[in-house]
Amino acid sequence: IRISPSFLVSITFLVISAIIRTLCYRALGRLFTFQITIRPKHTLVTSGPYAWVRHPSYTGSILGFTGSVLCALSEGSWIRECGWLETWRGKVFCLFYLMWNIHVTLVMLWRTSQEDKMLKEKFGAEWVAWSRKVRYKLVPGI
Repeated sequence: IRISPSFLVSITFLVISAIIRTLCYRALGRLFTFQITIRPKHTLVTSGPYAWVRHPSYTGSILGFTGSVLCALSEGSWIRECGWLETWRGKVFCLFYLMWNIHVTLVMLWRTSQEDKMLKEKFGAEWVAWSRKVRYKLVPGI
């Protein structure tokens, strides 16, 4: 097991993911939930990472998923170095691991539209003004 450039990239993704997610949890406070929902006394959070993109927590999660896949499959990783990836079981496991991460990423991309719709219905003109100011869902400029 050794440190490779792809391993360092994956660790960088994981650290950035953790920072983004922590900032999102702090910005949302009691409003954070794993379900798409409006809480009692809900307010539209437009500060912190939400001043840059509308769904930064998903950005952090997707970076984390990408980092974990790269870390697990990168040159020098245990899976690669022990030869398990060369077995049919290793290949099947990695295929399912990759498919699961792609699935969860696609669900998150779908959820961005669902959350935008729900927040627009709840906050109306306030959400419209914020969405004009913060045009990007996940990545600034994209």
